[in-house]
Amino acid sequence: MPTLVLCGTADRMTPPKLSEAIATAIPGAELHLIEGAGHMLQLERPTAVAEYLIGWVATL
Repeated sequence: MPTLVLCGTADRMTPPKLSEAIATAIPGAELHLIEGAGHMLQLERPTAVAEYLIGWVATL
């Protein structure tokens, strides 16, 4: 199952280590950490989220 995991490096609700564990548990998952972002990636770093999504969807 294609899966993209995005996590902010400053996310205290779902810390990067938990996102890494999630991505590791899903075969073929792709993980990207967004520097300085917290839990609300879409609001905090909308351009970075859009770029990762566009790039990821293009590989499907």
